[in-house]
Amino acid sequence: MAALNDLYRYAIYYDIVFGRNVDPEVDFLIELVRRHRGRPPTRVIDLGCGPGYHAKAFARRGLAAIGLDWCDEMIRFARDTAVGEGIDVDWRGGDMRAFMLPEPVDLAVCLFDSIDGLSTIDDFVEHFRAVAANLAADGFYVIGQSHQRDTCIIGYGPFHYKAERDGCRVQLDWATDVATNTLTQTADVEIVIRVDDHGVQNVYRHRTLESFATPVFLMAAARLSGVMEAFQWYGDYRFDQPYDDSPASSSCITVFRKLT
Repeated sequence: MAALNDLYRYAIYYDIVFGRNVDPEVDFLIELVRRHRGRPPTRVIDLGCGPGYHAKAFARRGLAAIGLDWCDEMIRFARDTAVGEGIDVDWRGGDMRAFMLPEPVDLAVCLFDSIDGLSTIDDFVEHFRAVAANLAADGFYVIGQSHQRDTCIIGYGPFHYKAERDGCRVQLDWATDVATNTLTQTADVEIVIRVDDHGVQNVYRHRTLESFATPVFLMAAARLSGVMEAFQWYGDYRFDQPYDDSPASSSCITVFRKLT
C-alpha cells in the first residue's frame, strides 16, 4: 500500500479545498441498491472515507453508517465534525485491505479516487476479499474514480485548486512533478500545499505514490480475488449516463457484487 499522503494529515485544509455537497451521489447509490435488491440499503461502509462526507450523508438518511480510513487525522476530523452536526457514524481507523465488522453491510463504497491508495495487484485482491467478507450475500460494492481521460498515467497532472474559508486561504498544487512507472501503473507525484491562515503562511511539500487502476484492471482484480465480480458501469452518478468517452461521462462508477 502506498505511503500515507501528507495532505490527509491536514484534514482542515483538505476540507477547505474539497468540501462539497455529496447528496446527489448518495441518493444515486441508495437508489442503485433499491433497484437491484428491491429495497434500499440499511447498513453502509465508506472506505477511504477521508472527512466522511458520504458516511455522514448516509447517516442523515437513517442508515447505519461506518467510515473507515487509515489516516488518524482524517478520522478525528470526521468524528469531530459529525458530533458538531449531531450525526451518528461509526468511525474506524483501519486498513481497507484487512478489516472486520461486527455485522455485514449491504452497501460498501470507495469514492473520489480513494482506491488510488492501493498500489499492487496483491493490494487490490486483498481489498476485494476484505470487502466481500464484510458484505451481505446480496450486497453491492461501488468504486468511484475520475474518468480515465482526465487521470491517465501518461501526461498526468498538474492539477491546481484554490479555496478560502473564514480567513484561511489554501492553494493545492497536485502532481506538479511526476515520475511514472508504466510497468506497475503507478506514479510518484509531488504535492504542494500553500496556506495563508490569517496572515500566517506555510508551505508543505510531499511526495506520494498513486496507482492508476483502469476499469478493466479492477474487473480483473475482482475476478482474481475469487469472491467478487464487476457487472455494471456508469459515467456519472446518473442512471442514464453510461461510462463512455462523451463529455457527459465525467467519472467511472463501477458496481461489484459478491459471488455465490
